[in-house]
Amino acid sequence: MSNTHGFSNEKMDANFDNAEDSHSKIGHKNASSNAKVVLRNEQKVDESKSSTMFDLRAVIVIGLLLPWAFPVVLDSLQDLPSTLGLPHNWDESRSIESFLSSHFPWSKDPSFLCLLTALSAPHLFYFWVWTNPLGWKGLCRDFLPTLTDPCHAFAMVAYFLKLLQGLLMAAWLRGRDGGGIVGLLRDIFQAFFTPGLVKETTIGFASAAYKYIAGLNTAQALLGIELILFGQILNVSVYKAIGEHGVYYGCRLGKVVPWCDGFPFNFLPHPQYLGSSLSIWGVCIFLGGMIPYGVPVVMSCFYAFSSWVEATL
Repeated sequence: MSNTHGFSNEKMDANFDNAEDSHSKIGHKNASSNAKVVLRNEQKVDESKSSTMFDLRAVIVIGLLLPWAFPVVLDSLQDLPSTLGLPHNWDESRSIESFLSSHFPWSKDPSFLCLLTALSAPHLFYFWVWTNPLGWKGLCRDFLPTLTDPCHAFAMVAYFLKLLQGLLMAAWLRGRDGGGIVGLLRDIFQAFFTPGLVKETTIGFASAAYKYIAGLNTAQALLGIELILFGQILNVSVYKAIGEHGVYYGCRLGKVVPWCDGFPFNFLPHPQYLGSSLSIWGVCIFLGGMIPYGVPVVMSCFYAFSSWVEATL
C-alpha cells in the first residue's frame, strides 16, 4: 500500500512539475512575444519620427531656396558681391588687401581688437559657469540673494551681457565717425530726454531706414532676412524645447533637465549657437558691410568655442 501510494505521489509530483514547465514555457513565449511587439512599436515610432524629421527638413530647405527662383532675385545676384563690399577681382592682391584692411583691421585699428575682446565677455562667462558651477551658485547666494535660482540669475547676467555687446558695437561704429561711447550716450540722452526731439529722432530714423531698405539689393535683403529668420527659429525652438533651465546650464547647476531629442536638436548640432551665428551673419549682410565682416567671423569662433566647451569639458 505504502509503495503504491508513494508511486502515486511521485506521479502527481511529476505531473505538477510538467504543468509548471508548461506554464513557464508559455510565460516565456508571452514575454518574448510582448518584447517583440514593444520592439516593433518602438521601431515604428522611430521610423515615424525619422519620416517627420525628413519632411520638416525638406520643408525648411524648400522654403529657404524657393524665393531664389524669382527672376527679380536672380537678376540681382550679379550685383551682390559689390553690394556686400567683396573684392571685384580675387586675383588682384590690391583688391584683396583693401578688403582685408577694411573688414579685418587687426593691426591698423587697436579699437577693433578692444571691441572683439569685449564681445568675448559672454563666452568667457559661459566657460566659467560651465567649469565652475559651485562657484557660480556661491556667488549667487552671496551677491544675488534676490535671484535664488542660479539658472535664472545666469539668464539675467547673459541678457545684460548681450545688451552690453550691442551698446559696445554701436559705440564702436559711432566712434568711426569720431563720437565714440561719449557721442553715442549724448545722442541717446538728447533723443530721449530733450522735449520734442523724440518724435523728430524717431521720424528721422524711420525715414532713413525706409530709404536704406528701399535701396537694398534684392538678393542681399533676401539672404540677410533668411539667415536672421532661420537663426531665430533655431534659437526660439531651443528655448521652447528645454526651457530656461536647459539653456542656462541647469544640468550643471543641480536642475533636472529632461533629455530632448526632438527639433531642433535632431536637425543640426548645437542649434542655439549655430542660430546665433547665422543671425549675426544675417545682420551684417543685411547692413551691407557697415559692420566689418571680422565681427561675425570672430563671433562665430566664439560660439564654436562655447560649443566645444559644452561637448568636451
